[in-house]
Amino acid sequence: MGLKLQRWLGHGLKVGLVTVGALAVGWSTAWSAEPTRTPTFTKDIAPIFQQKCESCHRADGMAPMSLATYEEARP
Repeated sequence: MGLKLQRWLGHGLKVGLVTVGALAVGWSTAWSAEPTRTPTFTKDIAPIFQQKCESCHRADGMAPMSLATYEEARP
């Protein structure tokens, strides 16, 4: 292997390691900076029910119970 190729590969390895290290620090900072919050029915659960369940689970639907409101879904 030529000397230029060895230098080029060595430089590429260093750049790659620095990039991976920077990404790891950035990701860990991004994850730790996120505040911890309690899920709510309106913000977190209702959109899933609306998209996936309410076509059947509604007052006039074929499923046995409605999931449209918190009061209906809680039991």
